[in-house]
Amino acid sequence: MPAQTMAHSGAKRLIFNDECRNHTDQGDDENDSVDSTESIQDTQGLWEGELATWNGCSCGNLHRRPTKVFWIQCEGSCQSWYNVSSNCVGFTELQAETISPWYCHACREKLDQGTLAILLGLPSHVLYHVLDYAARKEDKTRVLIQQLSVLCSQANHAIKEKPGDGLWSLILNRDYHATTTTTSSGERRVSPKRRRRTALDLVKDLHCLRRSRTEDAHAALLVMADSRREPLTLARLRMLIGNGQSRPDPLTTLDSPKSHGSNQESNQQRIFINQRSQFGRTFLHAVCSASVNEAVLARCVRHLLREHGADPTLITTAEHPYADRPALFFAVSRVMPKVVQELVDAGASLKVQVSGRFRLVSDPSRGFDGTFTALEFAAKLKHAEEENASLSPSCEKLPAYWMRKLGACITILSKAAIV
Repeated sequence: MPAQTMAHSGAKRLIFNDECRNHTDQGDDENDSVDSTESIQDTQGLWEGELATWNGCSCGNLHRRPTKVFWIQCEGSCQSWYNVSSNCVGFTELQAETISPWYCHACREKLDQGTLAILLGLPSHVLYHVLDYAARKEDKTRVLIQQLSVLCSQANHAIKEKPGDGLWSLILNRDYHATTTTTSSGERRVSPKRRRRTALDLVKDLHCLRRSRTEDAHAALLVMADSRREPLTLARLRMLIGNGQSRPDPLTTLDSPKSHGSNQESNQQRIFINQRSQFGRTFLHAVCSASVNEAVLARCVRHLLREHGADPTLITTAEHPYADRPALFFAVSRVMPKVVQELVDAGASLKVQVSGRFRLVSDPSRGFDGTFTALEFAAKLKHAEEENASLSPSCEKLPAYWMRKLGACITILSKAAIV
């Protein structure tokens, strides 16, 4: 069958052999190497005399034998055939039939550049809304600078070398509540060229400043969460996150109080509320695990959710050997129905499943493993506590008061699941 006619519904491929023919390492002996010309000639029967363009493995490297390979054709502009290993392309020859379409690295890069050109060619306000949908406020600068600008020289030129004032001015104004220097009449103030700073420069500086402030706030909150002399309170949390400052950021130059809004707005924006600490927790996770009573914890959680826009769906990233979990699991394991209610009202997901090991409330040295939603976790925790209490009289038992509160958590979650 001619190679041109061997087109499947997905990627076009020609199964060749299960043995490696041309995947050899450059350091192999001459006797171990297989000449590519001889390999192509060996396939004359399969190709029926036609020699299509052959480019070796799509990863661009030669492989040590033995490696199982198969042929696959790029459906991009090159239309070349590649003798690939499943380890390089990420799928087997059977799975290749369902892939539609498949592109080599060169054609994929061309497609990505075309898509990126369309994206960066959008009007500034449209591109801002795209970024606002795709990334969090604290991640927009990182996405533009560290992910998009490095894809190709055109993207780097569009984003960094000629940023203009459109997109970066929107980010500066809407995300950082700042503007570039202006006169009282609204005209841009002229300054020497060596002192001029673009909106991109201000965004970079403000971003680094806020990340640094956020890390400092995380460290201070970690101390307050376990402190007995100065425990966490709502007043201390407000001072920590907002710092009570009545002046704008030192990197921001504005003309009037109306330009930057109220002090409350300025305070709310001085840190990234959803940025994780070095321990993989956000401010909401840290507050939910603080060693304070339920009433204080509920007020602090309500403040983070309603005043600062904390995301209750984020999951921790460094709880090993125990399970990474959202804030709702912390509230259930702490047996705090008021906090559970605050998180549910704020939109905490009840369908997210968390896998791993969880500790008992009465005896942290004991635990259980499994995959649970928040409601399933609360029910399993109650069952495990009852089972632990029945093992022997010497085992620590969760007081009836706490068992009733755990039942209240289950009731809240059950009602929210029905709605």
